[in-house]
Amino acid sequence: MEFSLNVRPLSRQSNWDLNVATSLAINKDVIAKLPNEVRQIINSDAEVVNKLGSNAMGNYLYVYKGVYATDEDVPVNPLTGERLRMGGNTSTQAYFKAGDPIWVDVNGDYIIDEKDRVVAGNAQPLINGGFYFNLGYKNVSVHVNTSFTLKRDVINSVLANTLKSYTYPAKRKIDDLKKDAAIVPIESYNFWTESNRYNAVYPNPYNYHHNKEIDPFREAQTLFLEDGSYFKINTVSVSYRLPKSWLSVLRVGGVTLKASVNNIWTFSNYSGISPESVNGLGRDNSGGYPNARTWTMGVVLSL
Repeated sequence: MEFSLNVRPLSRQSNWDLNVATSLAINKDVIAKLPNEVRQIINSDAEVVNKLGSNAMGNYLYVYKGVYATDEDVPVNPLTGERLRMGGNTSTQAYFKAGDPIWVDVNGDYIIDEKDRVVAGNAQPLINGGFYFNLGYKNVSVHVNTSFTLKRDVINSVLANTLKSYTYPAKRKIDDLKKDAAIVPIESYNFWTESNRYNAVYPNPYNYHHNKEIDPFREAQTLFLEDGSYFKINTVSVSYRLPKSWLSVLRVGGVTLKASVNNIWTFSNYSGISPESVNGLGRDNSGGYPNARTWTMGVVLSL
């Protein structure tokens, strides 16, 4: 559903002119039918799920519940006496231990694999729109353009790749690191260490050979799922038309001076660079770099 409203509240006889406009779109999709009467289609490449009764852009993720503080905290299979392990591998490095992510074992088989991923979040915003203001007084006018998005889930791919770049550096090429992550110090992140066992937010990034099997910073988990709602002041512009008495001196039909600033400020709880720099699947594609703020000045001549 889409709505738009345009209001001019001031009298036409007033020296002031105010034009206020808004647009709003509500997007609430539900899958009612899938090909061949199936109930669910999993797109492993895009890591999204199409499921009857749910939205069309549901993420397919592991449910993250924190970090194992000690080896004894890892669930043990009572039939085999073995700790929880990562599926597809029976090497000693595939078994979970202290510093590893706590992913929910949905089917209870003491193996974390594709069967434990669930539909979580929605890459499509529930509501988006904007407000627009144009205020004029005689020869001066000010225009403000804003936009907003409410209830959109974003995968912080930049953070995932940044942390992942530290997990197995021996086999990574510098070109791959530059392409996939912003290489920054990670000491400010609260990750597991021997001296920080019980309050860690992120797994241990430095257990290189073990992390190759566990892949603790894969982006397909709720650890990196965030609310991408935001309100943004996009543009503020000011224009001034020179008085007619000046035009005869300049011998022109009209002169307008203009100045504007773009990408002013974004208000959001998203921890990444910008909740606006997101692709259609809800993945942060900023590369770790912000959008530039630009300033523009100009003169419009009418001959």
